[in-house]
Amino acid sequence: PRFRSRVVFRSRFWACSRPPSLEWLRKILRPYIQCGNPSATHFLGMALYFCSKNEKRDGIRILLEATKRGHLDSTYDAALILRKCNPAISSRLLKRASFLGHMPSSIEQGHRHIDKIIDETKMNPGQ
Repeated sequence: PRFRSRVVFRSRFWACSRPPSLEWLRKILRPYIQCGNPSATHFLGMALYFCSKNEKRDGIRILLEATKRGHLDSTYDAALILRKCNPAISSRLLKRASFLGHMPSSIEQGHRHIDKIIDETKMNPGQ
């Protein structure tokens, strides 16, 4: 059981044919998630959010669980998903991941800062 906490899951997990059903995916990932594997938690959260019309909230909730376990990709993905509906939480998640060294989050934070400077310059030309 201890090895289950360290296995990393990727989209290539299901080889090449068609993606598995969400029920099958839950069944396969459940033991890894119960062992605290943040990669499996992230994988299931992304699958639920993007592959199920009825389980988007569960997908985000599971991504936030992976975030609590220290999975930086989950933090970044949750921030991007929550960007429009909850910008304050999105910004906090990006700042946290950036602070912990997640490069895409740092780049995203930089873009936001640059966009803000450009907007301020447009409002106050000549300064």
